[in-house]
Amino acid sequence: MGESGAKWRTPAKRPGWGACGPRRTVSPTKHLSGPETPGDGTGSLAVAFMGEYQHQLDEKGRLIIPARFREELGSPFVVTRGLDRCLFAFPVAEWANVEAKLRSLPLTQADARAFVRLLMAGASPVELDRAGRALVPPHLRQYAGLQRDVVVLGVGSRVEIWDQAAWESYAAQAQGSFEAIAEKIVGLGL
Repeated sequence: MGESGAKWRTPAKRPGWGACGPRRTVSPTKHLSGPETPGDGTGSLAVAFMGEYQHQLDEKGRLIIPARFREELGSPFVVTRGLDRCLFAFPVAEWANVEAKLRSLPLTQADARAFVRLLMAGASPVELDRAGRALVPPHLRQYAGLQRDVVVLGVGSRVEIWDQAAWESYAAQAQGSFEAIAEKIVGLGL
C-alpha cells in the first residue's frame, strides 16, 4: 500500500518554481522592452513601472491601483512615506532590497537613523481587493496630504502616490528646470 498520505505529500521545493511551474518575472511594460535583462541567466525582464494615472480616493480611503501596475506590485505590497511628501509603493521583493540597503546604513550617523526610522515606521503592507483597490492607511494619507484627487506614477522600481495638487505643483517646478537637472546627471550614464 505504501506510506500513509504519500499521495498528498508536498513535493520538494525547487528554486525559482511556484506551485504551477517556473516563476517568471515579467515587466508591466514587456511590450515596450527590448531584450531580456542580461546577466542574470533567468530570462526575466526588469520591472519597470511607468506612466501617470489620475484616480480618486473613495470615502473609506481606498485607491484604485492602475491595472497595469497590479500584477507586478502583487498583493500584498508595501506602502511607505516617500520623498517630496508622496508615498512610495514597492512589490514585496523590491521592498526586501530596500530593507537590506537600509540595514546596511551606519547606526552611528544621525541622518541615517532618522531616514531609516521614518521610512520603516511608516511602512505598511497593503492588500488589493477584488476591484483592484488598496486601502491607504490613515497615517500615510495624512503624511502625503491625500484628500480625494490622486495621481499614481510609475517610477521605475516603485510606484508613487501623490495628492493631485501637490503633484501638479511639483511637476511644474521640476519641468522648468528639467534641462538643468539633465545636465547635472549626465555623468550617471543615462
